[in-house]
Amino acid sequence: MRDRHLQIAMILSIFLSVPFVTALPGYGVTDDDITESYVYDRRTGEFWFVPNSSDGVDGLLAISGEEKNSNPEKSAYAAFQALNIAEWLGYDEGLAEGYLSLGELYERLMDYPQALEEYQSALGVERRLHRDIRIGRALNKIGMVRIQQEEYSDARGYFEQTLDLLGDTGYNLTKAETLSGLGLAHYHSENYSRALEYFDQVQALGGSGEDLERVKMEAVMNAGNTYAELPEYERAETLLTRSIRYFGEHGDVAEQSEGRLCLAALYRQWGKPGEALGQARRGMELAESVEENSLVMDGYGLLSGIYEDQGNPGQALLNHRRYHSLHNQLLDSEREAQLTQRQIQHDVSQQNREIRRLNQEAALQEAEMVQQELWQNVMFGGFGLAILIAGLLVRNIQIRKSAHQELQQKQSEIEASLQEKEFLLNEIHHRVKNNFATVSSLLKLQAQSAKDEEMKNVLAESEGRVQSMGMIHEMLYQQEDFSRVDFGAYIKKLLQHISANYETSGLRIKTEVRYDPVNLGISTAVPCALIIHELISNAYKHAFIGRESGKILITLNHTKDTYTLVVSDNGIGLPSKIKSSQLGLMLIHGLTKQIKGIVTSETGNGTTYIIKFPAY
Repeated sequence: MRDRHLQIAMILSIFLSVPFVTALPGYGVTDDDITESYVYDRRTGEFWFVPNSSDGVDGLLAISGEEKNSNPEKSAYAAFQALNIAEWLGYDEGLAEGYLSLGELYERLMDYPQALEEYQSALGVERRLHRDIRIGRALNKIGMVRIQQEEYSDARGYFEQTLDLLGDTGYNLTKAETLSGLGLAHYHSENYSRALEYFDQVQALGGSGEDLERVKMEAVMNAGNTYAELPEYERAETLLTRSIRYFGEHGDVAEQSEGRLCLAALYRQWGKPGEALGQARRGMELAESVEENSLVMDGYGLLSGIYEDQGNPGQALLNHRRYHSLHNQLLDSEREAQLTQRQIQHDVSQQNREIRRLNQEAALQEAEMVQQELWQNVMFGGFGLAILIAGLLVRNIQIRKSAHQELQQKQSEIEASLQEKEFLLNEIHHRVKNNFATVSSLLKLQAQSAKDEEMKNVLAESEGRVQSMGMIHEMLYQQEDFSRVDFGAYIKKLLQHISANYETSGLRIKTEVRYDPVNLGISTAVPCALIIHELISNAYKHAFIGRESGKILITLNHTKDTYTLVVSDNGIGLPSKIKSSQLGLMLIHGLTKQIKGIVTSETGNGTTYIIKFPAY
C-alpha cells in the first residue's frame, strides 16, 4: 500500500510542478483514515513523511522557521501545509504558530496587508486559547506592521493593549519589545519627548539574556536617532557610537551597518561632511558584506545627499541613480517573491483538492465492491436486499454532499483567480508609478546641475509633465478601481501642486475648481492631465506679468455624450507670438486630438481655453 502511495505522490508532484516541497496525505476511504503526509524533497529526490498529528504540525513549523532566511519558498510550503493539517486536526496551537510564521514571511516581502491578515488570524486563535503572553506577541506584530504602513495612532493602540495585558508580570522581553514599539510610533509621529520616555523605560527593565540585551541596544540606537532630531548632536553621537560598538562586539553586522548609516546621517545634519562620508562608506561596506541590499540602497541615498552638500553634483547624481536602480531591483524582487508566495498557497490548495478527488474515487471503487457483495447476499435472502437499499440511500446522500463540496471549490478557484488578476494589475500600476518617480527625480537633478538658464527651464517643465502623469497612477494605485480615476479630485490635487511650484511671495493667485462628478479612464485621464498642466503653467508664467494678483478658474462639466473642460484666467492674455510657437500650446492641440476633442480659445478679460471631448 505504501509503495502505491509513493507512486501517486511522485506523479502528482511532477504534475503540479512544485519547486521545493509538496505534501500529500495518505489515501483511504475517509479523512479519518489519513494518518500521515508524504513529502517530496525535489533537491534530494527523497521521500519522507510527517504524521498527521500535533507533532507533525510542530515539525513542519520548525522547518518553516529554520528555512525562513535561507530558503523562503520551502519555508512557505512547510507553513501552508502545517496550517492545513492543524486545521484538519483542530490543533489551535499549531494554527496560531502557522499564522504567525506566514505573517512574518509576508512582512519580509513587504506585503503588509497580507501580513496583517495572518497576524489577525493568529491573534484570534490566541485569544480563544487565553494565552496572554502570546496574545501580546501577536498584538506587537500587528503594531509593527502598522508602523510600516505609517498608521502610528493605530500602532500605539496595539502596543498599549499589550502593556495592559501584561501588567506586572515578569515577561520583560515582551515588555521591552512593546515599549520599543511605542517609542518608534511616537518617534515617527515627531513626538520626540514621549519617544525618549519609552526608550528609557526599556533600559530600566530588569532581567538578563541575549535577546533582552539586544532589544535594549536597539532602543539605544533609536534614542540616538531621536536626540538627533531635537537636535542634541553630542548626546546622539554618544548613543549611536555605543550601539555600534555593542553590535560589532556581538558580530551583528547588519545592525552595525544600520548604526553607522544613522551616525553618518547625524554628521551630515551636524555639518560634518567628512565624518558623514566616512561613516556612510563604512556602513555600506558592512551591508554589502552580508548582502543587506536595503541598507546598501539607504547608503546610496545618503551618499547622494552628502555629495550634494559638498557641491559635487556629478557624484550626487551618480549615487542617486544607483539608489533608484537598487530601489527598483528590490521592489521587483519583493513583488516576484510575493507572487511566488501566492503561487505556493495555490499549489498547496490544488494538491489538497487533487487528494480529495482521489480519495473520492477510491471511496467510489470501494462502494462498488460493497454493492457487488450485497448483490451476492441478496441471492441468499431478503435481509441482504434491505441492507443494499440502506447502503444505496447512504451512498446517495454522500454523493450529494460531495457534489456540493465540489461546487464550493469552483467558486473558490474563481475567487482566487480574480484576486490574482487584481494583484497583478496593482503590480503594473505600482511599477509605472515608481518609474515616473525615478524619471522625475533624474530630471530634477539634471535641472539643478544645468548651467544654462533656458535648459533649466526646459528640464523643469519636463519634470512637471512627468509628475502630472505620475499623480494619475498614484491615485489609481490608492483606490480599489484601477480602471478609472476621479478626475475632479485629481484637478484639485494637480492645481495645488502647480501652485506650490509657481507662486512667489509677490504674486497672489486665487485658484478655483468647479466640477461635476467625472470618472475618466486612464487613456483619457493622462492626456487631459497634461493639457491642464500646460494651460495652468502658461497662465502662471505669462498671464500676470506686471500684476500682483490674479485668478485662475477650472471647470469640468459633462452631458450624456460630451465632457467640457474650461481653463480661464483674468490676466493680460497671451501674446500672439507665444500662441503660435510655444511648445506647451502645440502639445495642447496634439493632446486634444488624441482624445478626439476640439479646443477653442477666447481673449478679452484674460484668456479662456475650452476643450470639448466625447464621453465614452
